[in-house]
Amino acid sequence: MGRSVVNEVKQNSVKYIEISSDHQGRRLDNYLFSVLKKIPKTRVYKMIRKGEVRIDGRRVKQDYRLQAGENLRVPPVYTYQSEMNIEPDSKVVEMIKNNILYKDRNLVILNKPSGMVVHGGTRQSYGVIEAVRKIFKDEASSIQLVHRLDKETSGVLMLARNMQYLTFLHDQFKAKSIRKVYKALLCGHLEKDWIKVDLPLLKNSLKSGERLVKVSDDGKDAETIFKLERHVGEMSFVEIELTTGRTHQIRVHANALGFPVAGDQKYGDKDQNKKMSKTGLNRLFLHAYEISVPGSEEYEPVSVSAPLPDDLSEYLNSIVTVPK
Repeated sequence: MGRSVVNEVKQNSVKYIEISSDHQGRRLDNYLFSVLKKIPKTRVYKMIRKGEVRIDGRRVKQDYRLQAGENLRVPPVYTYQSEMNIEPDSKVVEMIKNNILYKDRNLVILNKPSGMVVHGGTRQSYGVIEAVRKIFKDEASSIQLVHRLDKETSGVLMLARNMQYLTFLHDQFKAKSIRKVYKALLCGHLEKDWIKVDLPLLKNSLKSGERLVKVSDDGKDAETIFKLERHVGEMSFVEIELTTGRTHQIRVHANALGFPVAGDQKYGDKDQNKKMSKTGLNRLFLHAYEISVPGSEEYEPVSVSAPLPDDLSEYLNSIVTVPK
């Protein structure tokens, strides 16, 4: 995976970039990550926040959508970055290649392993997208993440192979037309077969780069539907549907409900996690099981599911099922 090195990343002068039609509709932050590959994300966000990055001379926010022909100002940057694992090695690339569930001319859907980030950053210099770009190296610059999964979460992850389809998918997410289904093990026995949690979530980023989310009236709307499949031991195996896609949404809503996700080291029950670790659960029991994209006049509908990973399936089977 490459040895540890210290890279000097240096750009002493202001850079001006004319946005091409290939990047029409792309988020500003995602575009800058690709331009400033060795710069920590926290530094990129700070540049945007302070107005050092400008579009046609004006300040914009990180989620601004680029338009063809616009002029992007990128300020001088100078930093030293210690990095491990500069890029994914052949074993990682092969693992991701073997986890591709679906592909066509517009889309790649894979079964993301638990423990791997979706995008490289300050703590991890590569992620799933870097591995996928090595697999499809002839079109590497065109491949973009459509959505994200937490590092600990496994399951279906979509990557667009061109900007036109990425824009289409973003529109579908905004219209809440994309169906996302998860499987999870919750601590405790749910008493109802169907529960909807509708609580706003507020995201905070610490100086360390860690993200913490809490229920707050100042947050963004978030809705999660929990459907009980069966009780297992002292826990509940559930199917979950999201109508919004907030950071850590399932984990925070489950905790707010009083039934944290098993193995959740950030929001879960520490004592319960220790107990489960001794019986074989050493990760977050949360899996993105299925995703469905509607069709249009131009695109065919797509629906793909990822089986529960062996480690989660084996742990689930080791627990005695309890009648509802």
